Order: sequence, then structure tokens, then C-alpha cells
Amino acid sequence: MIIRRVWGFGGLMVTDGIDEVIFPFAITEVSFQQITETLDKDDGGIYTYNKGFHCNIKTEIMNVDANDYLLFRYLIQMLDYAIRNNTTLKVYPNYDTEQVLLINYDMICLSDVSMINETRSGAFQSLKLEWQTKEPIDRIPDWVENPIVYYWTDHEGNNIVDHDGNKIILAE
Repeated sequence: MIIRRVWGFGGLMVTDGIDEVIFPFAITEVSFQQITETLDKDDGGIYTYNKGFHCNIKTEIMNVDANDYLLFRYLIQMLDYAIRNNTTLKVYPNYDTEQVLLINYDMICLSDVSMINETRSGAFQSLKLEWQTKEPIDRIPDWVENPIVYYWTDHEGNNIVDHDGNKIILAE
């Protein structure tokens, strides 16, 4: 069974408009926080006015490969520049090179920037970041990805099936 994922699926891409860094195996969590204003009514009730939403993104990136440090350095340089100059970075939380429509927002980093040594042996590090849109957005997106499905075949073009005779599929 293949699911069609709401808001897509993929890694993390961050760009400053010139350079970009892509972490294909990043863990991301996307949420939308209501921005409301509550007013007291004359009859004693309350009126809640929705002013939009902030997109909040939590990311966890792992430094596990010999060359990952380069991407981390670029990301830290981008973060440093954006924080010092009060600018945003464009964040793609479910980045996939095959998807045309991707959630992305101009965001600020809310969290501290700290590398976490995950083991005593120095085997890998992680960087957990929390992002938020600087400006409110009007609505929560509702788009769903449309994965491409391939049936697995052998070298002669015969479908490969499981023990129940179901075709085995590979989704992009």
C-alpha cells in the first residue's frame, strides 16, 4: 500500500536565496499555530478573531558521513548571517527533488544553534533547530503529494509478486 502524504515527504533544504544546503535524511515536524486575538463582548461573552497562522518547523539533522560537516558549516554560516542581519531563510521541510509543489516558508530560527555529540566515541553529532515564519500566513496548506508508482519486474518484464500474488510496487 502506498500512502499519499499530506505536505509531502523528504528531507530538509535551507536556502538564503544564493546558496542552499540539502539534508536528505533530516527528520522534520511541521505544525501550524493559530494567531488569535480575543475581545470581550458587551454581553460578557468573548469574540476570537483569527489573524492567520505561524508555521513552526522542528528539524533534526545528523552529522554521520565523512563529508556532512561541509553542509553543517554552510548551514551554520547561513544561520549566523540571518540572525545577525535580522533576515529570513527559506526552509523546505519535506524537500524532494521529484515534487513540483513543496511547502516552503521564509523563516527565522528560534532555537539555539548547538551541535549535540550523541555518543562518547564521537561517532556522530546532531543539530536540532526550531523555525517559525516571521510573517503570518493566511491558511494551512492542504495539498497532498502524488507519488509515482512502479511495479517491480524481473529482467524479462515479469511482475514480481509477494506470497499472496500481489504485485510488489516501488513508489518514488
